[in-house]
Amino acid sequence: MKAKNITLKLHKNFWYAVEDGRLSDIQNSLLKNDKGTNNYYIEVPCKVDWCTTCQGTGKRSDWDVRGLDIDAMLYDEDGILNEDTHETYFGGSTDVSCDVCDGTKIENVVDMDACNDAQLSILKVNDSIYKDEAFDKAYSAAERAMGA
Repeated sequence: MKAKNITLKLHKNFWYAVEDGRLSDIQNSLLKNDKGTNNYYIEVPCKVDWCTTCQGTGKRSDWDVRGLDIDAMLYDEDGILNEDTHETYFGGSTDVSCDVCDGTKIENVVDMDACNDAQLSILKVNDSIYKDEAFDKAYSAAERAMGA
């Protein structure tokens, strides 16, 4: 049986790697581009796995989806547990369908073992762009914390 493929959107700054000539002709041939934009995509083999966001339950708390600080809601400033909020959150009354898997409990995950060398190298470049961005954000935050 042929492996299922998914189209993976690459980092918004991936176009720098294309412009810099960091990719070979083979790698460039695997990329898809939205005309008139800098959005790049690659088709890669995938496998089905449990949704890592909802842990395969198909549900998430609406509070998590909205990005609320659950710890601040569960505990007061003295660290005492708010029983009503705890019951509401862990009792499931705030649960909504998972926004990642749409309640199916599964998601398609890149199958690194089935990728060819060109696909792996593109994913490696993409990963390095994400890491560079995270480093830059952390560095900026550290500078701001020191008063720079």
